[in-house]
Amino acid sequence: MRKSKFFLVAACLLQFACVSESARKVKLQIPGPSPINLAEYPEVAITNFRVEEERPAFDISHELVDDLAFELGREYKGNVTIRTVAWDRDGLLEDKAFWKDLGAGAEKALFLTGGVRYTQEVRKAMIDGDMKEIDGPFKTVKKGLAERRIFNLVLDVCLIRAGSGEIVFRKEYKETRTFPNPNQPFSFAFYELLPRIKKKFFRTILGEERGQERYLILK
Repeated sequence: MRKSKFFLVAACLLQFACVSESARKVKLQIPGPSPINLAEYPEVAITNFRVEEERPAFDISHELVDDLAFELGREYKGNVTIRTVAWDRDGLLEDKAFWKDLGAGAEKALFLTGGVRYTQEVRKAMIDGDMKEIDGPFKTVKKGLAERRIFNLVLDVCLIRAGSGEIVFRKEYKETRTFPNPNQPFSFAFYELLPRIKKKFFRTILGEERGQERYLILK
């Protein structure tokens, strides 16, 4: 029995030695699957987004569209244009006839549109003594009233085929950020949250690269 185990271990070691001499492990960046092939569309038209809780001092849709257009223009080989939509009724995203009419003359285009919700809230808590919560919004505060401002950005992104008005991709992205400064500017927090959502969205539609290990056979 001991001899059998010895020969089995020896065989494994010999095989490993042969593999290590004839193969080399390499790391590759392989694009992941994408729900849509942007190369099939010569144009992506970005529309203004439907905004919940408009704020006159900060045009969320304008900032969002400009940012998306700039980022998409760096990776996408086709034309990036901007359209204006009047969000005057509910159910507009699902209205195929509306998007077909809007895309008349550019049936091969793809609309990038959706809705955005950007909110803030203030949380307060009475602290009896020093405390530290690694996962909570309150970090090492002194005795007294602790206050934090929390911002939430929710982006409902849709890709609609202009020729048919059909939604070919739709996903909701959400990011939250807590600031210790109760007077944190509304716009500043927005530019902290938007890059996180953009990164997730573009990785999805462009095909996220994932690191994988492969063995290169040497002759």
